[in-house]
Amino acid sequence: MSILVCPLSKVEEMIDAHVPERIVSVLDPGSTFPDSGLTYQGRHLRLSFHDLHEPVEGQVMPSTRDIDRLLEFLAGWPRTRPILAHCRAGVGRSPATAYIAACFGDCQASCRMIATNQATSSSTVMPRTRDGLSSTVVMGDQSRDWPVQRSGCLLRARS
Repeated sequence: MSILVCPLSKVEEMIDAHVPERIVSVLDPGSTFPDSGLTYQGRHLRLSFHDLHEPVEGQVMPSTRDIDRLLEFLAGWPRTRPILAHCRAGVGRSPATAYIAACFGDCQASCRMIATNQATSSSTVMPRTRDGLSSTVVMGDQSRDWPVQRSGCLLRARS
């Protein structure tokens, strides 16, 4: 299982170089999502929320619906080719999305091991967090669709 993370500015380059099976775009509400064309019809998830760690007036936090949509999308990923996760800068929402994908996709691995591997793979792939937690990761851990045996593992791994 391969999970690619990049900023919005590198999406086309990453698609050309890696031909991912699926794409997850996480951008601010009102942002223009990259056009992935007919090739990715039904295989490109677009989520709209701000990179926040606590509510801010006029800003959109990730919701349980966003995370449920992400988990449903991940459940349909056959893992024959990589999945690409991106946000605007590639340092907040997309690494959090990749972390959720890694934990969701590998029920045998511990979330702590996945977090450690992610942290050591690049200085830019850890979600910017307040108190060490991304709101996206917190929402993922609280999702009703999260596998029962994994419940709470995202938060425990990050502590």
